[in-house]
Amino acid sequence: MAHTILIVDDDADIRATFAGLYGGEYRVLAAANGREGLDLLARESPRLLILDISMPGMTGLEVLAAAKVLRPALSVFMLTSEQDVETARRALELGAKQFVTKPFDIEYLRAEIANELGVELRDESGAPWTHKP
Repeated sequence: MAHTILIVDDDADIRATFAGLYGGEYRVLAAANGREGLDLLARESPRLLILDISMPGMTGLEVLAAAKVLRPALSVFMLTSEQDVETARRALELGAKQFVTKPFDIEYLRAEIANELGVELRDESGAPWTHKP
């Protein structure tokens, strides 16, 4: 069975992009806000949470803190359109593994997700895939 990734972002385009880009390799669950994301996290067992920092209602940092209580070993990548060093520091203190700024390099993120999940990516020929920036 494929690893499960949970994407929590209030931007429907970002959620659709993740499902389209990574849905062939992983089971991708999506939530439009923090409460919905935490509800999914309580019912499902994703290996990776990709979480937007700036959302209405619960912020990404609030969701991160609650998610780490529910699942302390969960890997979390934070997404943001802001380059705020203090927010990044706080996210890492709360247990985030990565802090990714939007717009992000899709192939770089693909490689980071695979690395975090211990998945070896292969190209069309079956050879090990490597990211070429």
